[in-house]
Amino acid sequence: MPFLFFLDKFILLNIKLTGQAKIWKFLTRRMTGLGQFGIWRQSLGGLVWMTAAGSNEKVQKGKDILIWATIGLVIIFISYALTRFVLVDVFGATEDTTSTGNNGYVRVV
Repeated sequence: MPFLFFLDKFILLNIKLTGQAKIWKFLTRRMTGLGQFGIWRQSLGGLVWMTAAGSNEKVQKGKDILIWATIGLVIIFISYALTRFVLVDVFGATEDTTSTGNNGYVRVV
């Protein structure tokens, strides 16, 4: 609950974003959703494997889901790292918090 309170305060600050920061924010939200989907797929693969009841076909299906979900998560993590490097370290995507009276709240990207 404290995080949500902080998030509400942060949204009310009306912080102006640069173009690169908007792209960074958009991409991180999408990658977060993809990561959650990957974790969900791993859970599904484990569930299929555990409820296989000795059926070799279902065991193999559960293993395949786990393998592909893991590969997908690795790709998502690598793309997140590359995106962060390009947008933040190379182009300097930051949020302008100097003119809004942010009451000491500074968001570090």
